[in-house]
Amino acid sequence: MPRDEPPQHHENPGPAKPTAHIADGVPNPFYARHAARLAELREEFAQGTQYARNIVAAEKEWEGLCERTRVMLLFWAGYDVASVAFAVKRAWRELPPPERSAIGEAIRVLQNELRLVFALTL
Repeated sequence: MPRDEPPQHHENPGPAKPTAHIADGVPNPFYARHAARLAELREEFAQGTQYARNIVAAEKEWEGLCERTRVMLLFWAGYDVASVAFAVKRAWRELPPPERSAIGEAIRVLQNELRLVFALTL
């Protein structure tokens, strides 16, 4: 679109106008119906972005682990020797959800158990 053409939409520089009401004071159902749909879409979007944020954060954490730590976590999560060599190179999104859940559970168990260990680190 050339820059000389005016925009296709008209912007309203003034304050937002109040919701239109029917003569008897009851809110217009047209606007109420759209408000409900917008609320549904807002909730759906919020849930989608939350999952996306979590998976991106998990990917960054997985990439930040050295292979030695990944191998340990995969063994702890129940992988066998043959599958560890392949899985350790995979990105977090490439792991199936049940395997990601198993790795997450293994990390939680390790965190709980290692929280109690201090004398072995001296």
